[in-house]
Amino acid sequence: MTSVKPTALLGDSLRGVDSKIIQNVGLVSQARGVFLQLVLIYLIVCLVPLSLGTYLLLAPRRGGNFLNDAFAIFPHVEPGDRLKNLFYRALGLGLIAVSSFYVHQIYLNIAVPLARFFRNGR
Repeated sequence: MTSVKPTALLGDSLRGVDSKIIQNVGLVSQARGVFLQLVLIYLIVCLVPLSLGTYLLLAPRRGGNFLNDAFAIFPHVEPGDRLKNLFYRALGLGLIAVSSFYVHQIYLNIAVPLARFFRNGR
């Protein structure tokens, strides 16, 4: 008993169309995946310094001790250490400034050109 391939019953013309459709669907899903990966990277780049900076600004003692426990290069903060609290608050402000700089650069270099592109209809 011989087996018949399904493509032999449908003909060669449908086989080419099916592969092109599958190839186009694959390209679209890959492009969406790359775009979402890019968005995820930008979210991480913007949100991590913002969240750590806010944490250091609002709770410098806890944030300083967290950095001391995690990386062991930052000084341990005792309850009466005003200078270390000031250092960690300044570090938090710096991280918030870095995050706002990233957001501003993403807006200028990505959002504005995309808006111009879509506004002009090209």
